[in-house]
Amino acid sequence: MKTVIWYRSNKYTCSSVNLIGLPSNSIQLEIYMSAKQIEEIISKVKKLPTLPMVANKVNNLIQDPTCTAIKLAEVIDKDQSLTTRVLRLVNSAFYSLSAEVTNVRHAIALLGFKTISQMVLSICVFDVFKGKYADDFDRKGFWLHSVGCAVLSKIIAEKCNYTTEDDCFTAGLLHDIGKVVLDQYLHDEMLAVLQKTRERDISFVVAEQAVMGLDHTDIGGQVMNNWNIPLPVTVAVKHHHQKVDERNGSEFAQDLIVDIVRLSDVICKQEHVGYTGDTVEVKVTEDLWERLPFDGKYVEELVGMSSEEIEKAAILIDLT
Repeated sequence: MKTVIWYRSNKYTCSSVNLIGLPSNSIQLEIYMSAKQIEEIISKVKKLPTLPMVANKVNNLIQDPTCTAIKLAEVIDKDQSLTTRVLRLVNSAFYSLSAEVTNVRHAIALLGFKTISQMVLSICVFDVFKGKYADDFDRKGFWLHSVGCAVLSKIIAEKCNYTTEDDCFTAGLLHDIGKVVLDQYLHDEMLAVLQKTRERDISFVVAEQAVMGLDHTDIGGQVMNNWNIPLPVTVAVKHHHQKVDERNGSEFAQDLIVDIVRLSDVICKQEHVGYTGDTVEVKVTEDLWERLPFDGKYVEELVGMSSEEIEKAAILIDLT
């Protein structure tokens, strides 16, 4: 079922909600925000900071068929801090290369254009959203969940022979980006959402709808559009809480990348990887992998397969 919001007596009612982790019967929540307040929230989201220039340049180069390793390395090398962190990550246990890599050009030759570009994007996103805020929202735990989802998404993509595994990693990393936007730029609303999850024992996304009339997938989708992030990643961010028949808009919304990220997200929540702001326990159910080429037994194996890789990938957080 989809979430439907309508106006009634200067309040919004969020009805017919059926999401993972919630009872199958519908629930109703009152939204004490006027239409003007909701518009103001959306306006704030549209005014978010842009992606750092180096990330934009790298994204443009990666889509240029004439781009060479030399050109890409030149762009990255102009940012000494970024170069240092890229090389630290390349030489970390996450990639387990046999010899030390001492320059970006060599890193590109070993790992490829796409991997290095996704690495740059990840580091730059962490830079945009760094800073210390109240303990109500565990920022480090949030990024750990995001990294866990990224690692799992890439593992599942490999199993599915999905053609762009790196996109799945990026989509997993950014799937909940709307939450950190909410924490950093709409902090009062974030506190209200967290309070409502505890008071009513409801999922984070339903609490968002109750407080704001929109949720982190709406906010995250807007951020992806602002940053001109590739469409497959954008649709995963926008639709990772929805089943196939609930996804509207672009044809890409039906793409397997959404199913991959959706499954990864729920597995990480079930296994308590990092922090999501949710207080409702979730379970991995068959509908999550119904379009993927494996069964429940393989889903169980995913947990063991990914734990070590998630631990290695946590270096991404240390680089911020």
